[in-house]
Amino acid sequence: MLNAMPRSINKEQILKCAVAMILFAMFAFQAMALRGIFADGSYQLLNLLLFEQNPSANGSLFAELVTRNNEPSRFFAYILMEFPTVIALRLGMTDLKGLMYLFSSWLQLAPLLLWGLAFWKLRRDFLFWPFLAMFTAVYFNGNFFSIGEFNVTFGLTAACLAYILKPERITKVDTAMLSAAAIASVMSYGSTMFFGVLLCGLTLWRFRQDRRILWLPLAAIFLASAGVGLWNYLNPTQPENLASASNPLLLLHDPQLWFTFVFVALIAPIAMVRDAQWRSAFILALFISIIGFLLMGLHAPPFVDYMARAFTAMGFLALAIALCWFELFGKKRFPALKKLETNPWQYFALPTFALFTLMCVLDIGDSIEFRAYIDDFSRVVNSHHGLLRYEDSIMFLPNNNLYGWTWTYPTMALLLRENTDKAVVIEPWFQKGRWQPFDPRTYVPDLSPYY
Repeated sequence: MLNAMPRSINKEQILKCAVAMILFAMFAFQAMALRGIFADGSYQLLNLLLFEQNPSANGSLFAELVTRNNEPSRFFAYILMEFPTVIALRLGMTDLKGLMYLFSSWLQLAPLLLWGLAFWKLRRDFLFWPFLAMFTAVYFNGNFFSIGEFNVTFGLTAACLAYILKPERITKVDTAMLSAAAIASVMSYGSTMFFGVLLCGLTLWRFRQDRRILWLPLAAIFLASAGVGLWNYLNPTQPENLASASNPLLLLHDPQLWFTFVFVALIAPIAMVRDAQWRSAFILALFISIIGFLLMGLHAPPFVDYMARAFTAMGFLALAIALCWFELFGKKRFPALKKLETNPWQYFALPTFALFTLMCVLDIGDSIEFRAYIDDFSRVVNSHHGLLRYEDSIMFLPNNNLYGWTWTYPTMALLLRENTDKAVVIEPWFQKGRWQPFDPRTYVPDLSPYY
């Protein structure tokens, strides 16, 4: 038994290193694909470019980041997501391609860095695997819409949760990181109305246990984030978006959401089955379900992922509560739960790693497809001049039904064209009469300093 332990530990460490390498590869494909300009991302980059042409006349950083489509109560999330681009612009960077890569890459990297803080904190702990399972269920159900503040908020919540659940190893650096993440969460996204309550309760529990004064100001900050989140929910800038995201019928159209959360929720109960043969059979069933997921084509398209973001947050909350219960109470009261920590390689690591790898591979496939779509879009725009009808051009691109976004076609064309002589796409027929950033027939924003 003693001789087997080092081999088991080495296997687990190798698997953790593989997780890091796969995440890096996935991010590299995301950055290459310019996924940050998908949907609202192109509009937000356009706002930054136009604002920085004359920042002194346009106003403050708040005015720059909180645009017509944004909400003031998410200001800290905007700073986390866009500050590298703002700094580059203020330092005089004018290369549009470089700015697009910078903007897009950071949008992808920011939430991964926050989740990475949680993984690093737990790298020597059993909780690494439950957190990886939670990451897999949460991150991949909405990450394609990288401009969404919910991605950063989920990462902030995960980082805070990891630091609070393992307070006995908190250093001064950890304290600074936790405090910064807590402050950033105050103005990030509406889901903090319940994440803030959970984290506030958790910090108060920690104060009750060890009487460290650190927990009290953190509890107050998390409570403030819950209050701001509730205010955001009660006073939305775009009530129609909130209503559509809260529609339970969306769950009928997102089997990936169901599959990932149910898969993750079943790992722990299966690991606690006493009979070894039954336990092995159930774990095998989990692996077979992954094959079934692929064969049935249940991978959700970007729009469905985005629309179901509220239910992803609810699933995240449920998993976080279960994890807190396990760490604080469950493993102490129920011996069957304690064994999850004794052999994570067999009980938790392998099925979690399998699901994680599957979702990463699918995400890389999405990046490759989106890059092909962007290249096709750019080729069409740069092979024409003047105004170009959507119905005569972009409408026929492969995968336009997956990666096109109704009101952003003119903005995408503006960013992807090589100079002011190239074409700008007119909005689709089904978008007429609705809001759009600009109407190319009457006004085209001047990006000549960046071409």
